[in-house]
Amino acid sequence: KRIRKDVQEFKRTADELELLRIVSVASAYDARVFLPELIRNLELPDPSLSLEMFEKEYLLHTSTDKRFIAGLHPVRSRIVSQILTDAVLKPWHATAEKAIVLIPEDEWEIFVLQAFVDHPTDFDEILRIVQKVTPTTWTGLAGVLRALLWAGTRKYMGENGEAIDEARKHFDKGWYLFADLNFAEVQTPSKAVWWDSIKDLFSAEKVEAITRMNLLWTSKDSV
Repeated sequence: KRIRKDVQEFKRTADELELLRIVSVASAYDARVFLPELIRNLELPDPSLSLEMFEKEYLLHTSTDKRFIAGLHPVRSRIVSQILTDAVLKPWHATAEKAIVLIPEDEWEIFVLQAFVDHPTDFDEILRIVQKVTPTTWTGLAGVLRALLWAGTRKYMGENGEAIDEARKHFDKGWYLFADLNFAEVQTPSKAVWWDSIKDLFSAEKVEAITRMNLLWTSKDSV
């Protein structure tokens, strides 16, 4: 709040506040930011002075070679990012969109995963942001794919809570054997063929329960 007041009183510039906001959003999830690229995207009267000021206040620190900038600690960065973002005027996802293109690709995965966890209401916005990035390395591509697979699976499981509860009620720890979790569609034989081959082993009540459960599962296309 003091920093915001400094901006209002012209003791700091709006772009200095934006620098702190972007780095804090990234560092809250253990990600660094490329410093030269960040500086180029902002209009700072004296970048060195701004960085020195934030370092003296224990808000940010730069790497020895000045290639990267990050928050002093993830927890502190999370607190600062919460203060500097606002659901209406400065939404978190808008800053995350600026930050992700400034984060090294080998840190995309952890950033995106934690973003999905901490900002479930921003799921669609995060998905849109991730789908816009263009990885230039196999590490970046693999990280994004793993993060998207995790997020899609989590959303799918959340949407199918009723079906999972039904399966657990009848099959306890073996519930997943009767759940539609073949996201890649590479499992053989197919679930339908497998079920037809063993359903005679179950009582009519169990068969009815499984049939009912199967009708509850939503499409796996989102995964």
